[in-house]
Amino acid sequence: MKGQLRNPFVYGQSVTDDHFCNRINELEDIRRHTASGQNLFIYSQRRLGKTSLVRQALAQLAKDRKFVSCFLDMERVTSQAQFVEIYAQTLGNLILKLDRVEKIRDFFRSLIPKIDFSPTGEVSVSVEFAKTSSGIERCLSEVMDLPQKIAEKYRKRVVVVFDEFQEVTNLNGPSF
Repeated sequence: MKGQLRNPFVYGQSVTDDHFCNRINELEDIRRHTASGQNLFIYSQRRLGKTSLVRQALAQLAKDRKFVSCFLDMERVTSQAQFVEIYAQTLGNLILKLDRVEKIRDFFRSLIPKIDFSPTGEVSVSVEFAKTSSGIERCLSEVMDLPQKIAEKYRKRVVVVFDEFQEVTNLNGPSF
């Protein structure tokens, strides 16, 4: 067969850049709301490209040095302790992009940050904390304040995306 036609569409995963198609008005809406510091909820039926839209918007925001962002997939989160852990790691890795490794400890009081080095030299953050109910509550409060602290320290707008946010209802507890 001379030239097989290739399906130009990607299914089952989020896409950006060359695979991202149109949505110019939606991207502008996200940029405008983000620039003005507004909270934004994006909702629609499943499989309509919300995650791709948000990831593309974050990629565009990354070009503007006034913004930094992090992305948290709530589908991976099954408990309050895991939320604290994953969110703290995500924000810790954001701090690593902005500053020296030593500065990580300045942001954590109840959480104990651990710096991990991969064989390829990549640096990442993991955290440890008391996984008791009072420890989780204390750490939850601390981690929820981190984006504001990062914004103040580095004079940047911090954009936090909670993908599949509806999953938070499965975590229960007074803080949720």
